Amino acid sequence: MLAGLALSVSLGGPALALALTGVGLSALRAGGDALRRWPDSALAIELHEDGRALWQDRRERWHEAAIGGGGYASPWLVVVPLAAPAHGRKWIVVGPGAASEADRRSLRSWLLWRRAKNGHTNR
Repeated sequence: MLAGLALSVSLGGPALALALTGVGLSALRAGGDALRRWPDSALAIELHEDGRALWQDRRERWHEAAIGGGGYASPWLVVVPLAAPAHGRKWIVVGPGAASEADRRSLRSWLLWRRAKNGHTNR
């Protein structure tokens, strides 16, 4: 909504229509990823101490990846960045309904420990 407002102030005519179409398609893709509606949406992850990761898509195929830098860990939300050769950068979002509280706590602790081990101190 805010992107559309910013575009309408700075663009006009066909350029505005094209930019709004791009923003709409991007929002559609992001929403589908967040709701795990696309065939390549992640349903499960497996993380290894050496930095390797596997993620499973809706077709039940497993894909290799590496745990990327960044991410976010809080009691309510954990975001795991993955670098997947065939899929580019992928962000796995683990919210309250996606895993049990104990599993989220373990994941959050492991990610924070891994970040501290690699010299990063921010959350």
